[in-house]
Amino acid sequence: MIRSMTGYGRGQGRAEGFAFSVEIRTVNHRFCEIAVRMPREFLFAEEAIKRAVQRHIARGRVDVYVSVTTDGNAPRTVTVDWGLLHGYCAAVDAVREALAIDEGLTLRDVLTLPGVFVVGESALDGERVLPALLAAVDEAARTVRAMREAEGAQLAADLERRVARVEACIDAIAQRAPEAVEAYRRRLENRMRELLVDVAVDEGRFLTEVALYAERTSVAEELTRLRSHCRHFREWMTRDEPIGRQLDFLVQEMNREINTIGAKANDLEISQLVVDVKSELEKIREQVQNIE
Repeated sequence: MIRSMTGYGRGQGRAEGFAFSVEIRTVNHRFCEIAVRMPREFLFAEEAIKRAVQRHIARGRVDVYVSVTTDGNAPRTVTVDWGLLHGYCAAVDAVREALAIDEGLTLRDVLTLPGVFVVGESALDGERVLPALLAAVDEAARTVRAMREAEGAQLAADLERRVARVEACIDAIAQRAPEAVEAYRRRLENRMRELLVDVAVDEGRFLTEVALYAERTSVAEELTRLRSHCRHFREWMTRDEPIGRQLDFLVQEMNREINTIGAKANDLEISQLVVDVKSELEKIREQVQNIE
């Protein structure tokens, strides 16, 4: 199965008063490169998040964005700034002594003193929130995978059409090759008759020259290898595993064979067919660059 390397997905989860929102974006890349961006207090989950992503994505540049909000129910702590409170008490005692006031601080007064009571988040219990966070990551990664498979199906249909065109050109070259040799034989014969008027043509030498031309311009082996590469290309397209690198290698091999045919060709029709094949292979190569 062909999968594109371009995709997007979202996932959400809740635990211990935290709400998680996970977004994953993927683009093409030679390897599987995962970058995770999230609040600092959740960095303990980075490696687990990467492993969760890799269960669904084998290749590509993967950007994971984790945002965290609280719903008001997240555990909190209240601490007393004793140093500040003692400072307030000392100041009040100084005022009482200076103004001869008997009244001191009450608990109500202490509760209204700014900065004495500090409200903060309690220590994050990673083990309690991690399952919900990873579930959100898994949801986003599954969505990405589904999108990559849907786009991959479109890529597969396009590649199938282009490989079929390459095969049609291969068949046309195979059909034209002997005709090109025959055309050369006729041209050579006519040329020799024009130059050697009233002189008998050496039939043996003539046939040797034609045979040498046929051997020099023969592309039978290249056509056989091209057909084999096309067949292997189709076989790889049906496999349920990352195939992008294998397809890229086959396209390189096909380009090598068609370039050899182009170098050997001494025929306008074959040369045009070579151009057509190279054009299709270039389009195939562009598509293959985005296959997982």
